[in-house]
Amino acid sequence: MLNADVVRVVIAGAVLLTFVAVFLQEAWNIWSRREPQENEARTYVWTAISVLLGSVTAFSLGVDYPEVKILANVGGPEKWRSVYAVAYTVVGLAAVVTWFYRTQWSTVLMKNLATTFLGIAIPVVSNWLIVPT
Repeated sequence: MLNADVVRVVIAGAVLLTFVAVFLQEAWNIWSRREPQENEARTYVWTAISVLLGSVTAFSLGVDYPEVKILANVGGPEKWRSVYAVAYTVVGLAAVVTWFYRTQWSTVLMKNLATTFLGIAIPVVSNWLIVPT
């Protein structure tokens, strides 16, 4: 019988690798100026995964909202949350740069990741800027 922690780590790793792989493929197509291949189902699923990873990232970086905690618990052990946070931040920043400099070729999927990343980055940065009284 499989240990629940092993299964959780395998699923977390698979989600993270899929997220990065899809981003790399999409970014490659955009920067190569290839004809965008829009796929509505892929866009919705990938956007949902980016929100999940963004929530884990926000929780890992100190955002303390009940909705974020619920989603972040899916991320597994704390070391995985750190890996998610680093990967999500790198991919998110790259998505913003790609969207900004390659607007004409950017797909809805890339725009969704860029705006989701920015939407999650705002509360994270705000949380760091708040001075306790």
